[in-house]
Formats: sequence, structure tokens, C-alpha cells
Amino acid sequence: MSVDPLTLSMISTVASTGFSVLQDSAASKAEQAQLDYQSKVAQNNADLAENDRQRAIQEGNINAADGDLEASAIIGDMIAEGGASGLDLSTGSKSAAVSSAKRLAARDRARKVQEGAVEGGRFAQQRDGFRNKSSNLLTARANSKSAGRLSVFSSLVSGANKVGGILGESRPPKKKLIQ
Repeated sequence: MSVDPLTLSMISTVASTGFSVLQDSAASKAEQAQLDYQSKVAQNNADLAENDRQRAIQEGNINAADGDLEASAIIGDMIAEGGASGLDLSTGSKSAAVSSAKRLAARDRARKVQEGAVEGGRFAQQRDGFRNKSSNLLTARANSKSAGRLSVFSSLVSGANKVGGILGESRPPKKKLIQ
């Protein structure tokens, strides 16, 4: 049993085209899977940064509340000490000291809240960066899917063109009509 060279050439071309299509499709799917994974990692990092942002703000508020308690205790001691000594606490240096301690406590509170907000802002920037990265990776995945489809289509067209060339070479030349 012998195989005609034309048939052998066509079988070879069709098989080669089929393998090329499978390879293009597999490569596209692998790239899409990798981009999906990277996007999920970026989204997880964004979630962690959001948790850190919230924690930083809460920590600033807790530190401020702790400072309020410490300041209240100090001011309470000052008032109790002055009252125990029989001093008039509504005027004079003891009153000024209590007033000054209250202002310092308020300033310290604002500073601690602000520090928490600033640290929270840094984490918000990280979160937004990770969200953007995740979004960009999903866009790249969609582009990869389209590129994979185009590559498969290109392989099919190329294979069809090769088959057409083989068939064209196997036909006897057309006779020119003499007029």
C-alpha cells in the first residue's frame, strides 16, 4: 500500500496546523491563568492594606483615648492636691497649670489621631495601588484571551493556505485557449 505524495503532504499540513492551533490555545489559557492568579494576589494585598488602614486609624484613636485617660488622671491629681492644701483652684498658678495641662492633652490627642490618619492614608495608597494592579491584570487577561483567539485563527488560515497551495500545485496547468 503506497500513499500518494499529495495525500501525505495534505495530512502532514493538516496535522501541523492542528498542533499549532492546540499549542496557541494552550499557551493562551496558561497566560490567562497566570494573569488571573496575579490579579487575585493583588486583590488580596489590597484587602490586607485596607485592614492595615483601618487598624492604623483605630490605633491612633485608641492612643488618643489612652492619652485622655492619662491626662485626666494627672489633672485630677493636680486638682485634688490643690484642694487638699486649701487653695482656691479657680484662680492663680494652680488654675493656669490645670488649664495648660488640658490644652496639652487636647493637642496630644489631636496629634495621635492625626498620626493614625496619616498611617492609614499610606495604607490606603497601597490598597489603591494593588486594586489598580488587579484591574490592569484582568484587562491583560482579556487581551491575552483575544490574542489567543487571533493566534488560533491565524494558524487555521495559514494551514488552509498551505492546503490550497498543495492542491494548486497538484492540478495540471490550465491550457491557454488560442483564439
